[in-house]
Amino acid sequence: MIFKCITILWLIFITIASIIPVSMNSIGVSDKFIHFIIYYITTFFCTLTIKEKNLNSIFKISILIFLFSIFIEIVQCLIPYRSFSVEDIYANGTGIYLFIVSFFICSKIINCL
Repeated sequence: MIFKCITILWLIFITIASIIPVSMNSIGVSDKFIHFIIYYITTFFCTLTIKEKNLNSIFKISILIFLFSIFIEIVQCLIPYRSFSVEDIYANGTGIYLFIVSFFICSKIINCL
């Protein structure tokens, strides 16, 4: 239950952070790196909420997260001070994909110990 609450709060945070005005010059870190990290963490939190952590379940939740990231980019297109970016979608997808890869590599290592 606690993981579901954390995940919901995290998704609300991402949604709000994605629609408020922000100056990327003040952050000093690559925008794409931030997208990568945010969606890596999002996939981690969502993985914690599912009961069966098998490839099929994680693939399904990853697709939903990726669709959420596309939805956020479309919403940004409709906001005057934000913009749509295909590169952001690629960075989001890369974060999701690398979480899946690292999750299964870690799972294999732990099962071998």
